[in-house]
Amino acid sequence: MRLISYARRRRPKEVSRLEPRLLADHAGGLICLSGCLRGPASRLVLGGDMVGAARVLAELRSWFAAGDLYVELQRQQRREDDYLVRSLVHLARRLDLPLVATGNVHYAAREESRLQDVLVCIRHNVTLAEAACLLRPNSEAFLRSPAEMQALFADLPEAVENTVDIARRCHVSLDFSALAVPEYPLPPGMTVDEHLRQLCERALPAKYGVDLAPARGFKERNHRSPSLRGTGETESPLPPGGRASGTPLVCRTGGRMVMAERA
Repeated sequence: MRLISYARRRRPKEVSRLEPRLLADHAGGLICLSGCLRGPASRLVLGGDMVGAARVLAELRSWFAAGDLYVELQRQQRREDDYLVRSLVHLARRLDLPLVATGNVHYAAREESRLQDVLVCIRHNVTLAEAACLLRPNSEAFLRSPAEMQALFADLPEAVENTVDIARRCHVSLDFSALAVPEYPLPPGMTVDEHLRQLCERALPAKYGVDLAPARGFKERNHRSPSLRGTGETESPLPPGGRASGTPLVCRTGGRMVMAERA
């Protein structure tokens, strides 16, 4: 979680980048895959720099414990696949690193590839005709069955077997039932629900006007209040004045991300 926070800090939305030194400092307990087609080692291989690719893998190996770094292989019917896989296997043998076969999955079924194209266009605000290189060249980034992966990597069975070994080694427990929000200071003698009601009563007249507040705001608030209490969302009301001042706020409450829109 700490590495994720570092990677997202001061980055644009949906962009995560981690400085190498931070990964080196927090590599304990992690399993690392060398990356897909866009990974540092793969890019160097495709650029003809085998020495540079070996250097990258050797550096990663120095950060992680023995057996925690895998050279990642993918086959998605791209023209560079054969050369890239052969080269990465050569480097893995040379550096005594294990192999792992992955699918680079972006959609569950092959027939959903066109929907993925549409989502990419929406994200970049372009049409399908304008998307060009933003889209994947084929529909091979789907979730394959174990049998399909074994057939795809029949010449490298250990790469498929290692996917199971990695899954067995990963132990993750995420508790979504507990609130993970800062403790909010309340006025003396007030409950969370009472303080939330007070904040709403102060802000609604300024937002909707005196005549509109009873009809829109208070009716909606009273309708939502039981739901808020049931989910625990009222355990983290917005800071005083934050909603009314027009400052956009984001907080995680009740296991969900809640954004307060501008007033």
